[in-house]
Amino acid sequence: MVEPADVAALAVHILANTAPTGATDDIDGGQQFVAQEGARTMEFLVEFQSHIPDGTSESEIEARYSAEAAASAKLARDGHLVRLWRPPMAPGERKALGLYRAEGKEQLDALLSALPLHAWMQVTVTPLEPHPSDPS
Repeated sequence: MVEPADVAALAVHILANTAPTGATDDIDGGQQFVAQEGARTMEFLVEFQSHIPDGTSESEIEARYSAEAAASAKLARDGHLVRLWRPPMAPGERKALGLYRAEGKEQLDALLSALPLHAWMQVTVTPLEPHPSDPS
């Protein structure tokens, strides 16, 4: 079993060492993801379903979810996490849908595998391509 203090330390490590590849300062002093020259920015729809292992203490659950929120905030600041939604769920379910930007599947996989809840999650990734009729 992982102790809550270990999870918190892991979150601090992740936040301190997640390199914002392609990040640049935006006008608000935060960072915005911009692909490296020659690299193509891709978008991905990511579906998460969390399964908390039986016997996990409430303190560990709280610590991991707190660390997850901090890691998600960093991904958003770095321009990788664009949007995050909570879809309809049955009682006891824990799901999320996210729109992510990365230079490719390899970079996205690295970002997702560093999340504090990764060991508890089933993740489905759908690469997205622009549609010719997209109004943006």
